[in-house]
Amino acid sequence: MRRRLFLIIGLILLIVAGLVFAWNRIRVGQVSNAQPTPQLPTEVFSVVFAAQDIPAGTFLTQENITLGPWPTLYRLEGLVTDPTTIVGLRARLDIKRGEPIFSSQVAESLAGMTVAGSEMALDMAPGKLAIAMPMSRLAGVAFAPQRGDHVAIIGTLLFLDLDPEFQTSLPNKIQVFSLTADGKIEVTTVEGGRNFSEAPLSNAVLATYDVPSEAQRARPVSAIVISDARVLAVGTVQSKSAAQAIAAEGVGAPQAQATPVGGATTAPDIIVLEVLPQEALALNLIMKTGGDLTFALRATGDTSALDLPSWDLQRLITERNISLPPKLPYGQANFIDQLFIPELPGDRVITK
Repeated sequence: MRRRLFLIIGLILLIVAGLVFAWNRIRVGQVSNAQPTPQLPTEVFSVVFAAQDIPAGTFLTQENITLGPWPTLYRLEGLVTDPTTIVGLRARLDIKRGEPIFSSQVAESLAGMTVAGSEMALDMAPGKLAIAMPMSRLAGVAFAPQRGDHVAIIGTLLFLDLDPEFQTSLPNKIQVFSLTADGKIEVTTVEGGRNFSEAPLSNAVLATYDVPSEAQRARPVSAIVISDARVLAVGTVQSKSAAQAIAAEGVGAPQAQATPVGGATTAPDIIVLEVLPQEALALNLIMKTGGDLTFALRATGDTSALDLPSWDLQRLITERNISLPPKLPYGQANFIDQLFIPELPGDRVITK
């Protein structure tokens, strides 16, 4: 009985061993017939990626870009490898976070490109404002400045003495009180003057005054109010919609212009500048209060500071070593208490 039991157990073990052997043979065959696992490329090089979402028109900075690995096997044309070459440029289109940046996706200026917003706004630096100023041929360096140039702006102002309370130009009008023969007080208004001497109350005039022979002369001063402003446009800027309307046949077509007489030519009468907000406030105040502005063209690439003191008549005489003229018994006629702005023969031009 025991012998028979051992035979049955041995048979079972033999069958199990045969099944295990057959199963291993099948697995080995399947593994040998399977495709080899593809190996990822191990060689990489560094390219520039967007560290955050970069909307179109945004300037690229060290904060919104980063370096990351890119497989050498998939080297694509235009991949940016040096971040310093694109810092300060602007995105031509939206770049999502984590995307590699290509040289075709950035530009120094977006003017003329199909991006939302006006061309001028796309060409401006963050924190700057565009302001338009009137410009004549003399004040505008004979219309030499063009878009992209840099100018220094010289402002000239005229100052008067004012009465602090009245806020009116001095001298004030003076009322002279006197007594008439019948004892009445008579009031006479004098057009300006100052108290010269006083007399005791009597039938005579109570006081005498020095009266100015002419109106108060303004004191001019010139200063460089803006040392560096970039020119965004010269002349009236035409919007895209206006340009498209004019280009459309029969829609918004310009009327024929008569030929100017006397050699007059079309010339700009306005200049648009890129300045800081505080500079825009200064220019606006000078322009609205009647100050004179002159645009001095700067050399290409010149970024030196123009920190100069303002000039008045005293500094002009001292710095330029001008000798004071002697007092003569004669002088120039027709003195005008305003800045003299020369008008050149060719200044009468058709503006655009």
